[in-house]
Amino acid sequence: MSGLSGRSRPRRAWLRWLTVLGLVVSGGALAVPTASAHPGHPEHEAAAAVIPTGDYQQVQLALGNAELGEAMSLAVLPDRAVVHTARDGTVRYTDAAGNTKTAGKLDVYTHDEEGLQGIAADPGFATNRYLYLYYSPKLNTPGGDAPTTGSAATFEAWKGHLNLSRFTLKADNTLDLASEKVVLEVANDRGQCCHVGGDIDFDAAGNLYLTTGDDTNPFESSGYAPIDERTDRNPQFDAQR
Repeated sequence: MSGLSGRSRPRRAWLRWLTVLGLVVSGGALAVPTASAHPGHPEHEAAAAVIPTGDYQQVQLALGNAELGEAMSLAVLPDRAVVHTARDGTVRYTDAAGNTKTAGKLDVYTHDEEGLQGIAADPGFATNRYLYLYYSPKLNTPGGDAPTTGSAATFEAWKGHLNLSRFTLKADNTLDLASEKVVLEVANDRGQCCHVGGDIDFDAAGNLYLTTGDDTNPFESSGYAPIDERTDRNPQFDAQR
């Protein structure tokens, strides 16, 4: 990703496309040995599991900047459609046939790695059509880089937060922006790179989990952990906070 500071980092190759695994029928078969309780004694080993060789197929659904943007995260819906996010705030909807459209766009702050991050579908999506998004709202944050040194008052203008919010996906598969319910605000410091992130998931009991980055600049600590406790230093250089 690249930001206003001019730094660039390689994107993960898997972000260049969306894929799903589909079940197909095939006449071939693949034998996969199961774990054996008696290694070296084949007469006591369990029979190999037979898996049709064509059971798994990679299907390309969306490709390139027009259909992905700076891709960040995705969620597969019950009907095998995919909703996916781009850092500039765009949420896209790709149906099971591979047709992609813009479902909505959030107004986000995008310095360095900030922007729209994770997305997840509610476990009850089939009936409530809830989606959860994690993003950096615009707020009144100044443009450009925050200073690296100064006083607490200097850095106050760069205090911000990310929202974990619930939205409703309408019947036409567009995002109802007016339906937003902010579930959680996660405080952060803005204006410096790096390590912004946020992934959302649910467990089998329906509990929501959010993971975040440490929102810390790692480039001025000579390869060591970015733990800078100097009182005049921008807080984004201290991962302990």
